[in-house]
Amino acid sequence: HYLLEHGSTIVQERGIATYFHLLRGEVQELAEERGELLSQLEAENRDQFPNVFFRGDIVPRIYPGVVTVSQSYGVGNFEANTVMLGWTAREERRASYIQMLRDLVKLERSILIVRHHPTRKFGVHHRIQIWWGGLKGNGGLMLLLAFLLTNHPRWRGAAVEVITVVESEAARAKTEVAIRKVLTNARLEAEPYVIVRAGRKLPEIMREVSPRADLAIIGIRIPEDDDGIEPFFERMSAMMEEMPTTILVRSARTFAGTPVLFDQDE
Repeated sequence: HYLLEHGSTIVQERGIATYFHLLRGEVQELAEERGELLSQLEAENRDQFPNVFFRGDIVPRIYPGVVTVSQSYGVGNFEANTVMLGWTAREERRASYIQMLRDLVKLERSILIVRHHPTRKFGVHHRIQIWWGGLKGNGGLMLLLAFLLTNHPRWRGAAVEVITVVESEAARAKTEVAIRKVLTNARLEAEPYVIVRAGRKLPEIMREVSPRADLAIIGIRIPEDDDGIEPFFERMSAMMEEMPTTILVRSARTFAGTPVLFDQDE
């Protein structure tokens, strides 16, 4: 239900969210099950998530199926622009998972990957941390997510921190001024939190800061070649090991959002 909760919270009354349950197999074998599934989804979730539509689709394979439904769902020019899905921890699925993400990038879909913490869940809905590393194009969508979340009754009043790591004390003040300017332009009530690296690796810093957060938002880059798949999963797994529930953000290039803070790639 965590994807349903996030999707419903983000969309509220401003757009359309559709929850897809994909069945792997053949239509001849699963058509009846599909009908029963749709009735069950509606009966169990309609009262709690009235702003979400429910779909059940039969696909030969799950990850290619995600790509298929993301480009076929809609009417005319009205189509889905963002895909939210769960994080995978299974090594044997990594290659096909990354290929799915690459295909979604090619289709110019923004991607929100939710790594749901099994025990912390969404905590007490009091603090959201945006980890800003200078990834081009992701910043606007990350700020928009925080804005939408804090306008929902469940997160209303939550503190938002925009966190970035710099290499020296001299860069701290300059970076904080830059963040405040972006936040003012984005009309988001949030506080910059600039950390000097001091020889520490990013996962170490995150472990120190994240215990006070209920949700983390982090920008990512999808690996462009197969050699980068394992390092990507190892890096992200190490980064999120002691984090709260986390949303990994990859914004579509067509997303018109707030300019990012930095021009460098990390």
